Amino acid sequence: MIMRLDPHKITEIVRLVRKRYPDWENFDHAQFREEEITYKQQAADAARETLSENNLRKGIYLRFVTVASNLAITLKLLSKQRPSCSPKPMASYQSQAPILACCR
Repeated sequence: MIMRLDPHKITEIVRLVRKRYPDWENFDHAQFREEEITYKQQAADAARETLSENNLRKGIYLRFVTVASNLAITLKLLSKQRPSCSPKPMASYQSQAPILACCR
């Protein structure tokens, strides 16, 4: 979608930019880039990395493990300590994670 600006608004915007940056001619102006563009590009790059497919997959997996663990604890399928009814845990994932036990 293209946003059309009234020519008077464009003139006013340029006037305001030149008030802040007297020698401003275009978006390559060094101080303008430093103050108005660089940090936005850095934020966009950080967001792109955070939202990358790999990071999203990792985040979704970790969220799934957390939700599944909490549900299993709620349903008493998962215990944070070795249950007295089982001599050995049936399975575990990651060293700090709760231990899956089949207590009845």
